[in-house]
Amino acid sequence: MKPDYAEAYNGLANIYNAQRKFDQAAAASAKASRADGVARRRPARAATPTALYNQGVILWNAGKIRRREEAFEAGDRRERRTTPSRTTSSAWRS
Repeated sequence: MKPDYAEAYNGLANIYNAQRKFDQAAAASAKASRADGVARRRPARAATPTALYNQGVILWNAGKIRRREEAFEAGDRRERRTTPSRTTSSAWRS
């Protein structure tokens, strides 16, 4: 797999998540964030709102509620900074 192909790592994270292999899903999601940062020429820790949302879902499914909340809040903050409109995506709301 190409090391900078974020979509492939996101897909792999989704597969692992569905199989309840949460540690592997989290690792694939982290690789997706790093690959996305490289592709967009941003620091790896500057994950996209979608990547943060995916990480939150994985953490939720793994029962790591506190860390899930942190990921969702970080994604919400990131989306507000990057979205020009006044409304935020409904994907962030439960």
